Amino acid sequence: MDNRTDLISIRVNRVVSRDVKTDHFMEPGEFERLLLADDNFETDSIGKQFVDKWRRLPKSLSQIFLGETFCFSIMVVNDSVTEPVKDVSVKIDLQFANDRMINIGFLKSPLLDSKQSLDEIKHYEIKDLGSHVLIFSISYRTVTDEPHIFRKYFKFQVEKPLDVKTKFYNAESDEVYLEALLQNLTNLPICLERVTLEPSQYFNVKGLNKVTIDGEEQWVFGKINRFNPMESRQYLFCLTPKPEVKANLKLLRSVTVIGRLDIVWISGIAVPGHLQTSPLERMAPNYVDIRLTIEGIPSQAELRHKFNITFRITNYCDFDIEPALIFDNKDEKQAILWLGVSGKVLDRISPHQCYDFTLTAYPIDTGLQAIPKVKISDTLSKNFYEFDEMAYVFINDPKSV
Repeated sequence: MDNRTDLISIRVNRVVSRDVKTDHFMEPGEFERLLLADDNFETDSIGKQFVDKWRRLPKSLSQIFLGETFCFSIMVVNDSVTEPVKDVSVKIDLQFANDRMINIGFLKSPLLDSKQSLDEIKHYEIKDLGSHVLIFSISYRTVTDEPHIFRKYFKFQVEKPLDVKTKFYNAESDEVYLEALLQNLTNLPICLERVTLEPSQYFNVKGLNKVTIDGEEQWVFGKINRFNPMESRQYLFCLTPKPEVKANLKLLRSVTVIGRLDIVWISGIAVPGHLQTSPLERMAPNYVDIRLTIEGIPSQAELRHKFNITFRITNYCDFDIEPALIFDNKDEKQAILWLGVSGKVLDRISPHQCYDFTLTAYPIDTGLQAIPKVKISDTLSKNFYEFDEMAYVFINDPKSV
């Protein structure tokens, strides 16, 4: 882009660093073919002192995306054959679609001889969508002290690189599962180097997006982490309430903000990018008056050998409850029987408090079997609750092996 006025011209070009590598996800020679795709490529558009570390992008690859680090070279050239200029000053501003403007740098030189240039590389992390305008305010004086002031404008659009959709699942164990669906909206392959969930202060998080194969950890999407244009990927995360949050039932029930996604990538033309979503919110779990969860259960048990299951009753009411446990073994299809006395009244439970108890089970059939139904009757409010197929246990018979 050449723009001339009087003795000085200014050239502005988008550049990429030679230090950023793409060979871990691009095919051999693919990067070079992309950068040389423009027949009008100018080799003299970057100051000589920057050529070893920077490369100019052709116009065909000038599209800019949100979150990218926008790097550009500036050449302020004295085009006069014989006449120097002095007190050269260049102010660089960036204007956004809402007319907000920020300054991103200055260039100054007390003297610029004929055919001499004032060169610089600037960079800025793009944080806004829509129209952007680079504004260069240039001033200088001739050898006869005649002042010259002018401006040059370079307009460009910023588009969205990724489409991000999220879903939340509230588990009975108080864990929250986040499903994040990402789609590459750019026209180039990219490498998603990091996709993490930064949890809010109430949760710990574990990513479920990597596997270990032959002792080496890699993404579930494959060994080569290449994300092609319009391709979609699903990322999963498990959030567990911190112990102090889980112990505070009122707080646990009211927490909606779970964190935000942090995404880092490199594009196929070696442009780094970084995006963070706004805070992600789930729907608050809609707990009933009484909640029954399993705190301890074996994954398998032996036929006709009793085993214990630890339960927890949580009172989400605003009043006390006095639960009575009711169970029976009358179902003909029941493969596991309860041992003990039905109708036993447990201790009174205050609002938003818990109570743990243990039941003993006795399996009479093999295979993957559901634990029997548990019924709870509140002797104070006369409310009645049923909990069916809360877990499964594999029952094996050692004698048949």
